[in-house]
Amino acid sequence: MGYFKKGAIALACAMSFFTSTVHAAKNEINVFYFTLNDLFLSQLSVELQNTAISKRIRLRQHDANVDAKTQIEQVKKVLETQGNHHPILVNPVDTETAHVLLELAKDHDTPIIFFNRNPDMTNFSSFDKAWFVSSNAQDAGKIQAQIVISYLKNHPEADKNKDGKINYLIFQGDPAHHDTAIRTNSFINTMRDSQYKLKAIDSVYAHWDAAKAQSKMTYIMNSLSPESIELIVSNNDAMALGVIHALYKFGYNIPRGVNVPEANNSNPKAMRATMPKVPYIPVVGIDALPEAIDAVERGTMLGSVYNDANAVADVAMRIANLYLNDIPITYERIGYPVDDRIIDIPYVRVCRCQ
Repeated sequence: MGYFKKGAIALACAMSFFTSTVHAAKNEINVFYFTLNDLFLSQLSVELQNTAISKRIRLRQHDANVDAKTQIEQVKKVLETQGNHHPILVNPVDTETAHVLLELAKDHDTPIIFFNRNPDMTNFSSFDKAWFVSSNAQDAGKIQAQIVISYLKNHPEADKNKDGKINYLIFQGDPAHHDTAIRTNSFINTMRDSQYKLKAIDSVYAHWDAAKAQSKMTYIMNSLSPESIELIVSNNDAMALGVIHALYKFGYNIPRGVNVPEANNSNPKAMRATMPKVPYIPVVGIDALPEAIDAVERGTMLGSVYNDANAVADVAMRIANLYLNDIPITYERIGYPVDDRIIDIPYVRVCRCQ
């Protein structure tokens, strides 16, 4: 048998593993995302697929492309064809959509496992087969503040104008997203309780998107004196990485001794990258994406908060698998404390705080 023929058969087998007939097989689970055009959700998608393979579960993934109506129709179609009692995993477009999906799942007596994005918690308790697996958004903002506080203790020169306040920018996610306000407010409140005073220069919504953050940061750098910016805080790593790419173009945050062509072509100041002292603005994100961890290790990003995609995927799939096999869900079988069907995956800080 020829190489290409073997490959075609292998591909067909692989596709059949993840493709279902009209009625869901016993070991099949449908997963619904608000978008897969997101760095963290893309990583989480891979983790879910790997976990499904290890448990010999068929996984069908649905991308709503940030459209609530699309996601509701996707879930309706699956619920009408797969039969009742079969679990679904949902990363809702927004809180209102989550409410609609929970009611649909309740009508079909279908276990629904929300992940990463909060459902409407006021309605959540009305259905005893609704679950939520994620991390506490308040803890993420608190840990960001702890990273900043640790850095400021070791770097009093961070207060460039010596006015006793740290001038900061904050890049926020989606205004409609539950985590946006919580992460932001938690950071601000934790800093307020510390010895360090903050002064907000600007608050920017970049909708979790790297390209939007880069564009907005470029505008800010052209509008303000870069020396007036003493700290940048981002609700996630994607936006933080976009900010850093914008800083590169102005000669900031480039690893010492590294020549960045895109920066040199845009701004002669980038030649400072080859000088002993490189202009630097501390940037803090959330998620600890591989690209962000690399940026922290290279010294271009101060820190991030580890959002454990592997653990979220593992716990969500454990719950779904227990439903598939009609096994009671307990702490021993999940591996994390269960509080009213809510499972909190702890955050961990990642930084170069010295």
